[in-house]
Order: sequence, then C-alpha cells, then structure tokens
Amino acid sequence: MHLLHEMPADYPDQALSQRAHEAGLMLAPLSRYTMESKRRGWLLGYAGYDSTTLRMAVERLGVVCSLMGI
Repeated sequence: MHLLHEMPADYPDQALSQRAHEAGLMLAPLSRYTMESKRRGWLLGYAGYDSTTLRMAVERLGVVCSLMGI
C-alpha cells in the first residue's frame, strides 16, 4: 500500500528524497514516475511495516524536514 503526498508543480521533490535516503529512509519522489507531468511530491510505501517501525520512520522524516526548513 502507498500514500501519495503532492506538492506544487515547481517544488523540488528530489532534494527531500535525497536527504531522506541519507537518513536511511526510502521516500520516492513523484517526479521520478512522470515523463511529462509536472506533478511533484512523494510516494510513501507502508505495507509490511509494523506501527513501531512506521512511527520511527515518521519521526526520522520529521527531523530531516526540520533540518531542511520544511
């Protein structure tokens, strides 16, 4: 299962994905899945993870976002 979080078309979704990856998270940028669309955001997969693991991942993502000023 996945959750899609969209941002404005001019948002640089690759930057947050890279920082998340450096923090040990897989945060797929939506722009990676589009050829001509200007859609931006992230695809978050959560199936197969227990609530404790998801909570820890969200907390880590929150730290990454804070460091980026998001």
